[in-house]
Amino acid sequence: MGRSESVLLLGFYHPRYVDPLRTWADRLRAVGCSVTEGYPDTWYPEDVLDALTTPRDLVVYFGHGEPGAWSGLGRIDAAAVASVGGEPHRLVLSCCCSTFEGKRAGSEGSQENSDGAAEGGDGERAQSVGAAFLEGGLAEAVVGYDDRIRHDDNRDVLDRLLTGYRTAIRDGDDGASAVLDRARRDPALRVAGQRER
Repeated sequence: MGRSESVLLLGFYHPRYVDPLRTWADRLRAVGCSVTEGYPDTWYPEDVLDALTTPRDLVVYFGHGEPGAWSGLGRIDAAAVASVGGEPHRLVLSCCCSTFEGKRAGSEGSQENSDGAAEGGDGERAQSVGAAFLEGGLAEAVVGYDDRIRHDDNRDVLDRLLTGYRTAIRDGDDGASAVLDRARRDPALRVAGQRER
Protein backbone atom coordinates (compact mmCIF):
# COMPACT_ATOMS: atom_id res chain seq x y z
CA MET A 1 0.00 0.00 0.00
CA GLY A 2 1.11 3.58 -0.63
CA ARG A 3 1.30 6.70 1.43
CA SER A 4 -1.24 7.41 4.20
CA GLU A 5 -2.94 10.79 4.32
CA SER A 6 -5.59 12.46 6.43
CA VAL A 7 -8.78 13.42 4.60
CA LEU A 8 -11.89 15.32 5.75
CA LEU A 9 -15.01 14.85 3.61
CA LEU A 10 -17.87 17.31 4.15
CA GLY A 11 -21.14 17.30 2.25
CA PHE A 12 -24.64 18.61 1.92
CA TYR A 13 -27.12 16.10 3.37
CA HIS A 14 -28.83 14.84 0.26
CA PRO A 15 -28.21 11.46 -1.39
CA ARG A 16 -26.72 13.01 -4.53
CA TYR A 17 -23.96 14.53 -2.37
CA VAL A 18 -23.63 12.09 0.52
CA ASP A 19 -23.68 8.86 -1.51
CA PRO A 20 -20.68 9.79 -3.70
CA LEU A 21 -18.74 11.02 -0.67
CA ARG A 22 -19.40 7.82 1.25
CA THR A 23 -18.20 5.84 -1.78
CA TRP A 24 -15.06 7.98 -1.93
CA ALA A 25 -14.50 7.53 1.80
CA ASP A 26 -14.40 3.76 1.28
CA ARG A 27 -12.12 4.07 -1.75
CA LEU A 28 -9.69 6.34 0.08
CA ARG A 29 -9.65 4.14 3.17
CA ALA A 30 -8.83 1.18 0.91
CA VAL A 31 -5.56 2.88 -0.09
CA GLY A 32 -4.66 3.70 3.52
CA CYS A 33 -6.08 7.18 4.02
CA SER A 34 -7.47 8.20 7.40
CA VAL A 35 -10.90 9.59 6.48
CA THR A 36 -13.28 11.64 8.63
CA GLU A 37 -16.77 12.29 7.27
CA GLY A 38 -19.08 15.12 8.29
CA TYR A 39 -22.67 15.53 7.15
CA PRO A 40 -25.43 17.83 8.50
CA ASP A 41 -27.48 14.93 9.86
CA THR A 42 -24.91 14.46 12.64
CA TRP A 43 -22.67 17.54 12.43
CA TYR A 44 -23.56 21.13 13.25
CA PRO A 45 -21.66 24.03 11.69
CA GLU A 46 -19.57 24.33 14.87
CA ASP A 47 -18.54 20.66 14.46
CA VAL A 48 -17.26 21.44 10.97
CA LEU A 49 -15.34 24.47 12.23
CA ASP A 50 -13.87 22.36 15.04
CA ALA A 51 -12.81 19.68 12.53
CA LEU A 52 -11.10 22.36 10.43
CA THR A 53 -8.73 23.12 13.32
CA THR A 54 -6.95 19.80 12.72
CA PRO A 55 -4.65 20.04 9.69
CA ARG A 56 -5.43 17.58 6.90
CA ASP A 57 -3.78 16.64 3.67
CA LEU A 58 -7.11 17.08 1.89
CA VAL A 59 -10.40 18.73 2.85
CA VAL A 60 -13.30 18.19 0.44
CA TYR A 61 -16.62 20.03 0.56
CA PHE A 62 -19.23 18.76 -1.92
CA GLY A 63 -22.52 20.61 -1.70
CA HIS A 64 -24.16 23.97 -2.16
CA GLY A 65 -22.31 27.25 -2.13
CA GLU A 66 -23.21 30.90 -2.43
CA PRO A 67 -21.08 34.04 -2.60
CA GLY A 68 -19.09 34.10 0.62
CA ALA A 69 -20.32 30.81 2.11
CA TRP A 70 -20.65 27.06 2.01
CA SER A 71 -24.42 26.82 2.38
CA GLY A 72 -24.95 23.07 2.65
CA LEU A 73 -23.63 22.65 6.20
CA GLY A 74 -25.92 25.00 8.03
CA ARG A 75 -24.14 27.99 6.50
CA ILE A 76 -20.44 28.37 7.01
CA ASP A 77 -19.44 31.77 5.77
CA ALA A 78 -16.05 33.30 5.09
CA ALA A 79 -16.00 35.07 8.47
CA ALA A 80 -16.50 31.74 10.27
CA VAL A 81 -13.70 30.12 8.24
CA ALA A 82 -11.43 33.11 8.92
CA SER A 83 -12.03 32.67 12.67
CA VAL A 84 -10.68 29.10 12.69
CA GLY A 85 -7.21 28.74 14.14
CA GLY A 86 -4.78 25.98 13.38
CA GLU A 87 -2.13 24.76 11.03
CA PRO A 88 -2.91 24.90 7.30
CA HIS A 89 -4.50 22.09 5.34
CA ARG A 90 -2.42 21.10 2.33
CA LEU A 91 -5.39 21.37 -0.02
CA VAL A 92 -9.05 22.39 0.22
CA LEU A 93 -11.21 21.11 -2.64
CA SER A 94 -14.41 23.15 -2.62
CA CYS A 95 -16.83 21.44 -5.02
CA CYS A 96 -19.65 23.95 -4.87
CA CYS A 97 -20.79 27.14 -6.53
CA SER A 98 -19.03 30.43 -5.79
CA THR A 99 -15.93 29.27 -3.87
CA PHE A 100 -14.06 32.37 -5.00
CA GLU A 101 -16.98 34.79 -5.11
CA GLY A 102 -17.45 37.16 -2.18
CA LYS A 103 -20.32 39.59 -1.82
CA ARG A 104 -21.40 42.03 0.87
CA ALA A 105 -24.88 41.61 2.28
CA GLY A 106 -27.28 43.90 0.47
CA SER A 107 -24.83 44.88 -2.25
CA GLU A 108 -26.02 45.08 -5.81
CA GLY A 109 -22.66 43.99 -7.09
CA SER A 110 -19.15 43.65 -6.00
CA GLN A 111 -15.90 43.29 -7.78
CA GLU A 112 -13.42 40.61 -6.93
CA ASN A 113 -9.72 40.95 -6.68
CA SER A 114 -7.54 38.07 -7.86
CA ASP A 115 -7.76 36.30 -4.48
CA GLY A 116 -11.55 36.07 -4.55
CA ALA A 117 -12.17 38.89 -2.08
CA ALA A 118 -14.91 41.27 -3.09
CA GLU A 119 -14.65 45.00 -2.77
CA GLY A 120 -17.69 47.22 -2.66
CA GLY A 121 -18.07 50.92 -3.32
CA ASP A 122 -17.52 51.86 0.33
CA GLY A 123 -14.24 49.95 0.44
CA GLU A 124 -15.66 47.26 2.72
CA ARG A 125 -14.22 43.93 1.75
CA ALA A 126 -16.23 40.72 1.79
CA GLN A 127 -14.25 37.53 1.48
CA SER A 128 -15.04 34.48 -0.49
CA VAL A 129 -14.70 31.13 1.27
CA GLY A 130 -11.62 30.39 -0.84
CA ALA A 131 -9.96 33.67 0.16
CA ALA A 132 -10.83 33.09 3.83
CA PHE A 133 -8.96 29.76 3.84
CA LEU A 134 -5.92 31.31 2.16
CA GLU A 135 -5.75 34.68 3.91
CA GLY A 136 -6.37 33.08 7.30
CA GLY A 137 -3.48 30.67 6.73
CA LEU A 138 -5.84 27.69 6.98
CA ALA A 139 -4.94 26.23 3.56
CA GLU A 140 -1.85 26.06 1.40
CA ALA A 141 -4.05 25.83 -1.70
CA VAL A 142 -7.74 25.95 -2.58
CA VAL A 143 -9.40 24.54 -5.69
CA GLY A 144 -12.92 25.66 -6.56
CA TYR A 145 -15.23 27.56 -8.86
CA ASP A 146 -15.60 31.28 -9.41
CA ASP A 147 -19.25 30.99 -10.33
CA ARG A 148 -22.14 28.52 -10.43
CA ILE A 149 -21.68 24.91 -11.55
CA ARG A 150 -24.24 22.31 -12.60
CA HIS A 151 -24.47 19.36 -10.22
CA ASP A 152 -23.61 16.72 -12.84
CA ASP A 153 -20.56 18.66 -14.00
CA ASN A 154 -19.49 19.19 -10.40
CA ARG A 155 -19.84 15.46 -9.69
CA ASP A 156 -17.70 14.64 -12.73
CA VAL A 157 -15.00 17.02 -11.48
CA LEU A 158 -15.16 15.54 -7.96
CA ASP A 159 -14.74 12.02 -9.36
CA ARG A 160 -11.90 13.01 -11.72
CA LEU A 161 -9.92 14.86 -9.03
CA LEU A 162 -10.40 12.22 -6.33
CA THR A 163 -9.47 9.47 -8.78
CA GLY A 164 -6.16 11.26 -9.27
CA TYR A 165 -5.73 11.63 -5.53
CA ARG A 166 -6.46 7.97 -4.82
CA THR A 167 -4.17 6.75 -7.61
CA ALA A 168 -1.31 8.92 -6.39
CA ILE A 169 -1.70 7.76 -2.79
CA ARG A 170 -1.90 4.12 -3.85
CA ASP A 171 1.30 4.55 -5.86
CA GLY A 172 3.11 6.31 -2.99
CA ASP A 173 3.00 9.71 -4.69
CA ASP A 174 1.73 13.12 -3.57
CA GLY A 175 -2.07 13.17 -3.68
CA ALA A 176 -2.39 16.96 -3.36
CA SER A 177 -0.08 17.49 -6.33
CA ALA A 178 -2.11 15.03 -8.39
CA VAL A 179 -5.33 16.95 -7.66
CA LEU A 180 -3.67 20.28 -8.42
CA ASP A 181 -2.27 18.98 -11.71
CA ARG A 182 -5.70 17.80 -12.83
CA ALA A 183 -7.44 20.95 -11.58
CA ARG A 184 -5.08 23.20 -13.55
CA ARG A 185 -6.19 21.48 -16.75
CA ASP A 186 -9.88 22.20 -16.08
CA PRO A 187 -10.86 25.68 -17.32
CA ALA A 188 -13.89 25.79 -14.99
CA LEU A 189 -11.69 25.55 -11.88
CA ARG A 190 -9.46 28.03 -10.15
CA VAL A 191 -6.35 26.97 -8.23
CA ALA A 192 -5.19 29.53 -5.68
CA GLY A 193 -2.58 29.60 -2.96
CA GLN A 194 1.05 28.76 -2.33
CA ARG A 195 0.80 25.54 -4.30
CA GLU A 196 -0.85 27.12 -7.35
CA ARG A 197 2.22 26.89 -9.60
